[in-house]
Amino acid sequence: MNLRIIACALAIAPYCASASAQTIATAPQGSTASSGPAYINVPDWASKPQASALALYRPIDAQVPGGAVVDCAARADGRLVDCTTKEVRPSGLHYESAGPLAVERLYRLKPTLADGRSVAGMHVVVTVIWK
Repeated sequence: MNLRIIACALAIAPYCASASAQTIATAPQGSTASSGPAYINVPDWASKPQASALALYRPIDAQVPGGAVVDCAARADGRLVDCTTKEVRPSGLHYESAGPLAVERLYRLKPTLADGRSVAGMHVVVTVIWK
């Protein structure tokens, strides 16, 4: 998968990890309209989390920075569902399960794209990084 990971660090309470998320929506290499879902390249968010809300989803046993690249399907109302981890760093610290959970609960797309099409059934990729 050809995804760039971009992060910006936001400081929060010393006992919590800081967290940030950057949305990068690119279709997996080789993806075409006939081979898979359409991807939203420029998401129009109805809501995105603050760093403090995202930090609550950091795995409790993860004492090092890490994150996940998460691929989700959009419902007609903009909710993200069926999120799966496509990439995780480092592995073995539960970032692979924390990423999809955080995205499904904290992110919402606007129900329609700028051109008026519904987001229903389309996919978006969200990169979540905890520092």
